[in-house]
Amino acid sequence: MRSGLRDAAATALIATALAAAYAPALLAPLVDNDSFTVVYSQTTLGRWDGVADMFSPSYFSRFGIGGWRPLSMLAYSLVYRLGGIDPVPYKLFKFGLHASSSAFVFAIGVLLIGDRRWALAAAAAYFLRLLQPATAGLAFFPDYMAAFFCLAAMFGYLKGTTPILVAGLYACGLLSKENALALPALLLLTGLALPGAGQAGSRRSAAALASMLLVAAFYIGVSKWWVVVENFYGPALWTARASPGRALLEYGAYWREFFGSDAVLLVGALGLAGGRVLGGRWLLFVLGWTALSLWSVLNIWPFFPRFESYLLRTETRFLALPGAAMAWLFGCWGANARRRPALSAAACLLGAWWLIASARDDLLARAGWDERLLAGLRQDAAFAGGAPLYGSPFSEAALSLPLIRRASPGTAAEIERLLRRRLPRRDAEETLAFFGDDSLYREAWKAKLAVQLMNQESLPAFLTTLAAESAYRRGREALAAGDAPRALDAFRAALARDEEHEASCLGIAASLQAEGRASQAAKQVGRCRASGLLHEELAAGEDSRPSVREAARDYARALQDGRLNEALRLFDSLRGVLGPLWRVDLRLSRADALLREEKYAQATRAYERVLAEAPSGWQGRGSVERELARLRRGSRAAFDSAMRAFAGGDADTAIAGFGEALRLSPDFIEAYLSRGALYADRGRWDDALTDYDEGLRQPHAARNPLLLRQLMSARAEAARRTR
Repeated sequence: MRSGLRDAAATALIATALAAAYAPALLAPLVDNDSFTVVYSQTTLGRWDGVADMFSPSYFSRFGIGGWRPLSMLAYSLVYRLGGIDPVPYKLFKFGLHASSSAFVFAIGVLLIGDRRWALAAAAAYFLRLLQPATAGLAFFPDYMAAFFCLAAMFGYLKGTTPILVAGLYACGLLSKENALALPALLLLTGLALPGAGQAGSRRSAAALASMLLVAAFYIGVSKWWVVVENFYGPALWTARASPGRALLEYGAYWREFFGSDAVLLVGALGLAGGRVLGGRWLLFVLGWTALSLWSVLNIWPFFPRFESYLLRTETRFLALPGAAMAWLFGCWGANARRRPALSAAACLLGAWWLIASARDDLLARAGWDERLLAGLRQDAAFAGGAPLYGSPFSEAALSLPLIRRASPGTAAEIERLLRRRLPRRDAEETLAFFGDDSLYREAWKAKLAVQLMNQESLPAFLTTLAAESAYRRGREALAAGDAPRALDAFRAALARDEEHEASCLGIAASLQAEGRASQAAKQVGRCRASGLLHEELAAGEDSRPSVREAARDYARALQDGRLNEALRLFDSLRGVLGPLWRVDLRLSRADALLREEKYAQATRAYERVLAEAPSGWQGRGSVERELARLRRGSRAAFDSAMRAFAGGDADTAIAGFGEALRLSPDFIEAYLSRGALYADRGRWDDALTDYDEGLRQPHAARNPLLLRQLMSARAEAARRTR
């Protein structure tokens, strides 16, 4: 009785201390980029009719990073309906999921380790190590939901629960995040490496494993089909980043991220090597579990081959599932070490060290969220103009400003003073006006624009886009009020600030028509690249959503009939729902046009903006990066100069120019093809064959079918002539 009361009191004391330590993080009114992007830019969150869309193939393609997570998005939608823009419900949901997962880590640890105290230590380490992402921001539902359902399915599997229930939990994990796909292999590994664990290996567990394999096969089949239907990923590529060696480096980085300290890893390695407290089967289980569950995190699954990795850096949250194995390794090490006094003492010290290291970032933080944010904002490198905005203190302050105004008016006032001091007066006022009220979270167009703004490569680019959009909105309001002259001035101001603001181009045409200048309006429409591109892409079936196709047809009819005001309204709605890829294609078409006009400085900036806005899996990223490198090295200018000499009949100058382009950019396939053609015209077939072979050896030759056919045809002729 006394022992039970003592344990209960200790548990209550620890829970109270943790609650006090993490309360500031739970209650902080801050929204980071990931949170805002995932939660507030989802136009389906506020509508029940959007739930069906979450489970559709079109939603798969719009997710952007190779996953289909309808259950996670449904959870976001439900929490959004309950809590609106308040961050606390999102954090509490993640906190509850993570606490439940930690309970499963303990329960499974008892089955695997056979020692309740060290299973509890493993669960505590797991809980603390992965708690920070659960209390920071509003995002990361998929990681915690997939871990919860997978650990629940594993517990049911080990306990011999009904196979249908286990398969159902596994299916929920898959619909939460794609890394749950590894679970059947992980459970099979459990049975092979630890055959005595729980009921693994029984007839019921075998049936559960078979059911999960069927679910996995169905999931892979549907995913493969959707990839083909949506035409989202392009041809399969095995990239250098996805090579086995690179994967091993990634795995090592994640182990270090989970344990929190290289010193802890060193002590653990010494204990394992010197004490031999773990058998080979346990090491096989832990290493295999970690490798398999991280395999999908690194996006090397056969049906996601296009992506090298969507992880720019290691983050603890991605260890929600593999981190369980690392925690069990720690628990098993301690349980086995207790039979040896020296190792037992080392295990206790290591455990205390690890638990403190796991929570050190939060437990040792002396400044509150407001002090930390203000200190970061005062030193933010983004104000210097060269640092990216994504994840910067400026980004966090702007996206959180309406919440901060409600929670801490004094902090909001200080942020406003800082922005007015660091930004030009007009830019500061436009920034505060845009981000200053709750409409930032309620209005879909504003949320999507905020995401676009925070993905700009620098603060000047952010201010340019915001100023153009603000002027455009003023023009739309004036046009709706019948004040065409004022609308025309606003649209022209927007286009002057950002020459790629295509909506303003169409707005000028609508304003001219409203003033009765129909012929000038028609000429203006012809200058708007977006009109033709939008019509071409949607007519070709680029978007599978019926509502979008219908709006696109209405837009095309309005444009054709000369109803430019109506066309502008439809264009405005379409550009808000088409997602980033269409805007990237539009920017790319303008960059290509600048390149053809040999405006190299402008083209360089345009290509840089394309890369800044393109999602990680965009198929054209490699070609744009190569073109940008050619512009920066000067090889594009040398190539164009050689082409002019060739057109003028000066073959010697052209050959020298192509050679200069290749000296600056040895991967310039077009230069090999062009110089080879000149060599062939002069009868220098050996030199031509060498150039064609060099062009074919370039890794990206296979990704350009037209160029590849030209090279192979020219090479065949050169090879025939050299025999």
